[in-house]
Amino acid sequence: MTRKSVPHNPQTPPPPSLRQLAFAFPFLRKAQGNARPSAQFTDEHDIYRLLAASEPSGAYLVSRKGMWHGGVHITEAGAGQALDLDAGLRCIADGVLIAYRANKDYPVSELAMEGGNAPFQAPYSTGFALVRHEMEFPRGSKLTFYSLYMHLMSNADYDSHFPKRQKPAYWSRQWRVTQYAQDKPLRGRAGQLADPAQVGLHVRKTPNGSVLGILPQGASVSIGKTETLQGAAWGQVTDLNGTTLYPPEAGGYVAPSVAINGWIYLGTQNGGPVAEERIPESNFDRVIVITHQTCSSGDPQGTRGGVPIKAGDLIGHLGRYDSLNECTSGTRMAHIEVFCGEGIRQFIEAGRAWIKTNCANPKQWSQLGLPADPTILRVERGTTLYRDHGQPGRDPKQTDVIQVCAFATLPQDADHLFIEKDPGADRDKWRWWKVDATDVQRNPISGWVREQSFAGGRVTREFSQSWIDFGCHDGEHDPTHTIFATTGDYVDYALGSDVPGAGSLGKLSPLMSSLYRALYPTGDGVHAADDLCSVGRSPQNSGFPWVAFRASRLIPKHESEWANPAKWQALISAIEQRTGPKPEHEEEKKRIAKLVWWDEVAARVPGFPGSDVYHINPIGLVGNFGQGSAHPFITIHGQRIELQFLLKSNGQPLNEKAYADAATELGCEVQAIKAVAKTETGSLGPYFKPDQELASGDDLVPTILFERHLFHRATHGKYDQSHPHISNPLQGDYGRKTVQYEKLMEAYALDSNAALLSSSWGRFQILGSNFKATGFHNVQDYVASVSESELNQLRAFVSFIRADPVLKKALSSKDWHGFAVRYNGPAQEGYDEAIARNYRELGGR
Repeated sequence: MTRKSVPHNPQTPPPPSLRQLAFAFPFLRKAQGNARPSAQFTDEHDIYRLLAASEPSGAYLVSRKGMWHGGVHITEAGAGQALDLDAGLRCIADGVLIAYRANKDYPVSELAMEGGNAPFQAPYSTGFALVRHEMEFPRGSKLTFYSLYMHLMSNADYDSHFPKRQKPAYWSRQWRVTQYAQDKPLRGRAGQLADPAQVGLHVRKTPNGSVLGILPQGASVSIGKTETLQGAAWGQVTDLNGTTLYPPEAGGYVAPSVAINGWIYLGTQNGGPVAEERIPESNFDRVIVITHQTCSSGDPQGTRGGVPIKAGDLIGHLGRYDSLNECTSGTRMAHIEVFCGEGIRQFIEAGRAWIKTNCANPKQWSQLGLPADPTILRVERGTTLYRDHGQPGRDPKQTDVIQVCAFATLPQDADHLFIEKDPGADRDKWRWWKVDATDVQRNPISGWVREQSFAGGRVTREFSQSWIDFGCHDGEHDPTHTIFATTGDYVDYALGSDVPGAGSLGKLSPLMSSLYRALYPTGDGVHAADDLCSVGRSPQNSGFPWVAFRASRLIPKHESEWANPAKWQALISAIEQRTGPKPEHEEEKKRIAKLVWWDEVAARVPGFPGSDVYHINPIGLVGNFGQGSAHPFITIHGQRIELQFLLKSNGQPLNEKAYADAATELGCEVQAIKAVAKTETGSLGPYFKPDQELASGDDLVPTILFERHLFHRATHGKYDQSHPHISNPLQGDYGRKTVQYEKLMEAYALDSNAALLSSSWGRFQILGSNFKATGFHNVQDYVASVSESELNQLRAFVSFIRADPVLKKALSSKDWHGFAVRYNGPAQEGYDEAIARNYRELGGR
């Protein structure tokens, strides 16, 4: 029987899925005990508690002295006591680093001391990093925003005090070939020997590949990306910096350009390092704009150049910033802020309009490639918190604040979650959550709410894309950056002048009056300035800084602190008219002149906004989008862990058309592909699931099998003695499905690259070490792709089969034994019989 050919009618491919921006809080929680690693923050509420309890200054919106403040401060002596300071500041979202300034050593302010003693010296960091991010929702509506990290550690501070801390990867680096590099040209084709002076380091086409040439000892080259191959570090050459090459063979010639994009070994040979990292002097103490650099191919964040950086990547560490007013030394701190241009109003409105029209339609979400489930629980002010789920109980409490929680952060034990067994009055079954709040007297309260159609008040499930409770605020503000309408009003307040109404609402600028009303809707305004100066602190007995939480949703438009230094001169002049000159004021002006950077960046970055920008609280931004963004969370040893190397599943199952297209591409039957999938993962399918292989409430993550013998091989047995259960030359002892991610994460903490290489992933269980055959440049991209969707897992399988003619032929001819031996190895243990059986059960012929 012959089959008629069916004409192929190509269809317009669907538009690509919207890319969900990955987010991460900008620091890690300190490890609890020596055996535990540091952990990601997952709940923004924990950070507000920490800041309120330990950071008396540097709150978002207003400083404690009545000045505008567009970011948040983290200090070593304050919140830093609960943070992993060695892990440093982390980038808050996927993006592109476009500018930075690194101090070789800190500038120093000097103040003369009374009595003729040596002057007080106050180091301060002008180092910063600036990252551009782009968000899209709905399709065609985009927002560009920027995250800024100020007062970063100097190079000298790293070298002198923290040599084990990792310096930022974006700092320009060169590698100098040392005397331990002893590679020499081979004997020439005519038998001639190389000049004995021609000694150096091989440049190879690929890591450990064929030799292109030899870098002389003493040469300094620039390195771009690095890779680890079988435990060995390699770097890709981007610039020879004027160096010439020795030929690979005596008597030959090699052009210097041949080495570009080649690879050099960065490890140890002949008793020492063959290349030593050094940072050129030109890297320091100037604003470096790097938008001319090319981003990786296909990077959606890199359309305008720059250095790609991911959420959670290291930005830097807390630098010195000693106070001139208090003459304190040894202060380490950082300032983190987020800002954007005029487009944010329209962007938020477009997102809210789409949500209002389409949020209940899963098909509309599917067309965007996004999950259709709300990510946020919102409890409106005035809601009654029930004593028990379904029962108001005696004297139920009413909340006087708005509570917003990401579902992923809510406890899911029986004391905090109840799932209805029978439909309610609305004929639906919903969850009940026990939440925290505060009453009108600011006493902490807690109680139960139904997540929808709640009789006790307005409780809703929200989408992060609707920016719930975020609001933009415009209005005139004091050019000298006080919170008052005039600089004179500020001086009256700051100096405690006996002036009627000093510090009252009527003295504030229009912008700050608007913010005050948003934060204190029932306040009388008599002490408005005092109230705003204490936004970051918790009132007594409240248990939580609710005003700071509300402030995190305010988006005011204000001139940046890092532009127009003349404004500070005007402020200091106004103060000195009352106090007379002070030496610390002169030093402060010198500092300000060195701290500003805005004009230099704006002149060299196309599309960079003017200095009047909208400011967004970085913690609130991550809190809103982080739990609805790219990375899944799972529970390991009772702790919620964010798997930043994975993307959340889009939840879309494979359809028959996808299988048919794959079969056409491979020249085989659909049943053959399905038989392989069923044999590899069976009932598990492409993902581990909550309440089965994972804990209740966990996100879907790819089905994996961790191979201890492959981790042993990738790390050369380095961890065999210390971690024998995950590193062993013998294959086997896999353990239950429920422990696979425990093993993976333990290995990941030791060697992240080797851990990913040593696991098989997804429906078709293709090893990470086969990433090139699946069409990826590195294992990280392969793992991220297969975690995102079943379709990507199928595409990886198609690429893997196409890359191996033997496999492709065996699959198309249904040579199950030949396929199993090639796919699973010679010791394939009956895989051929299982594939054949599954093929027949699926209707294959």
